[in-house]
Amino acid sequence: MKRLLLCLPILLLFGINVSAQATNDTIYQIGVTRPLSTRTRVLAERVGEMLVICDKVYSSHVVNNKIIILNVGGEAPNQIINVVLMGEALQIDLQKLSGKKACFKGIVSIRRGKPHMVITHLDKITVPTY
Repeated sequence: MKRLLLCLPILLLFGINVSAQATNDTIYQIGVTRPLSTRTRVLAERVGEMLVICDKVYSSHVVNNKIIILNVGGEAPNQIINVVLMGEALQIDLQKLSGKKACFKGIVSIRRGKPHMVITHLDKITVPTY
C-alpha cells in the first residue's frame, strides 16, 4: 500500500507531462464562422506555428510559372492571409479553388505586414465537399 502511495505522485506527474506534450502539436483551424477581427488576431498570435486555415479563396495572382498567390479570407488588400503556392502545389486547379472554401496546412509567417503561408505540396491543400 505504501508503494502505491509513493508511486501515485510519480504516475500523476508523468501523466501531466504527457498531456502537455500533446497540446504542443495542436493544429488550429481558422474558419469562416469566426468574425474577421478574431481570425486576424488568431493568425497574428500564431506566427511561426503550424496551422490549418480554412476560408474562402477570393482571388489568385499568377506571379510567374513558379509562384501563385491566393487571397484567402477577403479581397486584396483586406485578405486574412496570402497563401503562396510553389513547387508541387502549382498543379492545383485554380478554377477548383476560386470562390470556394479551401483548407491550407502550413506555417504562418509575416511578409510586408500581412500573414502569409507558403505551400509546396498538394497534400497540404484540401477542398471540403459539402
